[in-house]
Amino acid sequence: MAVSSTPFDGYVQPNDKYSALALCVKTDDTVTTQDLGDLRLIARANFQLDDFWRHQLGDMKTRDLESCDTFVVARQVSTNPGVHDSENKHLQAMVYNAYLGLLLTGPWAASNPPLLLSGARLADEMVLRQHQTLDGPIPRIVAPYPWIGICDFAEGVRLGRCITDILTAKINGGHWRLLRTMNIFLQAMSTRDLVERVHQYCRCIDGLILPEVGKTASHFKSRTQLFIGPKHHALMDKLYQIRSADEHLNESKYLEVFDRDTRLDVLQKEMIVSYMVRQALRHVIGTPHLWEHFANAQALEAFWSMPDAERQKLWGDPFDPLCPVKDFDTSCVSDEQLR
Repeated sequence: MAVSSTPFDGYVQPNDKYSALALCVKTDDTVTTQDLGDLRLIARANFQLDDFWRHQLGDMKTRDLESCDTFVVARQVSTNPGVHDSENKHLQAMVYNAYLGLLLTGPWAASNPPLLLSGARLADEMVLRQHQTLDGPIPRIVAPYPWIGICDFAEGVRLGRCITDILTAKINGGHWRLLRTMNIFLQAMSTRDLVERVHQYCRCIDGLILPEVGKTASHFKSRTQLFIGPKHHALMDKLYQIRSADEHLNESKYLEVFDRDTRLDVLQKEMIVSYMVRQALRHVIGTPHLWEHFANAQALEAFWSMPDAERQKLWGDPFDPLCPVKDFDTSCVSDEQLR
């Protein structure tokens, strides 16, 4: 479809193909239009669709697209811009991987669903051939729409390139488990139910620690020392209890009768475990020498069989899992929000 005005008009040239991530998010003053390697960040710009395509898309899709004002764009010159083919898929993969990377930078959320766009520029006509709505993060109860800065976009693009490289890296045994863990993370961050979200984030941790059958609970506490240090066994035990309750349909202990303190505790546990998963996945994906150790079950088995000191040296310093709740003010959360 041809559009009357796009944010890419000065960037995508005649005979270029392009793909773009379109976002409606809160960006701070550091976010300006600039190149981030082979991608361009375009800030504070908008689509203007003509009447024909407003009719074709419908009011909701038109509103979603025209509300977006921040874009991550990939382009390349094509000898066949009139055909939607593997070139477009390559550009889409670049942009989508940058989106995955951006999701790992923090608990941001978009006001409208993120969109993945693909098309070409034919002479002076910008053509939008494909659009896809992406699963986005659920706005949090606390600070539902945090600001995104240029460092977040730059880090997201860097992690996106790492994801692209992982997909083509020659890793013994392949990389199925790491990608599966990332996929569970995507499911978790778009799940509305708070207890189920904790459950799914805990499954992401399982994806990284490969707990042995019969030792799942103990390994959930002991092996996560690698990521967060040895002082948080009680915290990990409480997280595992929530995970287990949801797994076995016993989440009623948290939800059936409203208790403010119980709900606040689950909320804080969700803030902690989501932070843990983001930090751990971000570190694994962004550190090439770790790929071979977290890519699949066989690699993980060998990794967790290493001496503790050797394993910690490979990983690096642990992070503090309590960072997201250090300034948590429970008085800012209403009972209605907790219901």
